[in-house]
Amino acid sequence: MPRPVDIDSAEPPVARRADTRRNARRLLAAATAVLAQNPAATMTDIADAAELTRATVYRYYRHREDLITAIRALAEAEIAALVAELPARGPALPALVALLESSVELGMRYRYLVLNPGGLDPTETVVQARDTVAEFIARGQRAGELDVSLDPKLVAQMFLGMVMSAVTPITLGEITREQAVPQVSRALVKLLS
Repeated sequence: MPRPVDIDSAEPPVARRADTRRNARRLLAAATAVLAQNPAATMTDIADAAELTRATVYRYYRHREDLITAIRALAEAEIAALVAELPARGPALPALVALLESSVELGMRYRYLVLNPGGLDPTETVVQARDTVAEFIARGQRAGELDVSLDPKLVAQMFLGMVMSAVTPITLGEITREQAVPQVSRALVKLLS
C-alpha cells in the first residue's frame, strides 16, 4: 500500500517560504485593518478577514498579544521609513509639515496602537525616529528657518503628540481628517516659526 504524499515535503522549500511570507503579510494587513475598525476583534475575526484558518493564525501567533507586537513592529518600521525620507537639503518646515501629514495617515492605519499604546517605554526604533526628527529640526534651526529658542528633542516629542492629537479625535468621530490635518499642520508651523 503506497504511503500518502506529504504535500509540504513535495513542495519546494523556496515556494513554501514564499507562501509563508505571503500568508504572514496577509495576516498582518488583515489584523491591522480589523483592529483599526474593531479593537475587540478576536483572532477568529482576524483569521476570517485574512481568509486563513484560525489554526493557521495560531501557528504564526500563539497569542493575540504576539500578533499585536508584530503589528507594532510593522508600524515602527513604517515610521522609520517615513522619517528616513526627510531631505538632506532644502527647507525644513515644508518637509516637517509633509512628515506630519504622512504620519497622521500612518497613525490612522495603525490607530489601534495609537489608542491602545501598550507599554510606556518607547522602543529603540521610536527613539531613533524621534532623534532623527530632532536632528532635522536642529538643522532647520541652524539654517535660521526654525525658532532657535526651542529644544529640538522636545519639539520632536511634541511632533509625536500632534500626530496622536489628530488621530484620536478623527478615530472617535469628533473631527474629520480633512479638518484635523490642516489644523495640526498650522499648529506645527506656528510652533516652529
